[in-house]
Amino acid sequence: MGKGGWVYIMANRYRGGMYVGVTADALARVCQHREGKGSRHVADFAKRRLVHVERHETIEGAIIR
Repeated sequence: MGKGGWVYIMANRYRGGMYVGVTADALARVCQHREGKGSRHVADFAKRRLVHVERHETIEGAIIR
């Protein structure tokens, strides 16, 4: 059985553009985004502010959400 999944939202500023992602390791993924090593979209638009995170029992559950 896997360790579950996470849905997270990154933004570039208050009420700015958002990026919704799914990952098995929320902390590592947010660190990747902040270092510019995450998705190209997040890097291009400087979406480095974590504004929402929620855990799901399975990665499939996170993807469905």
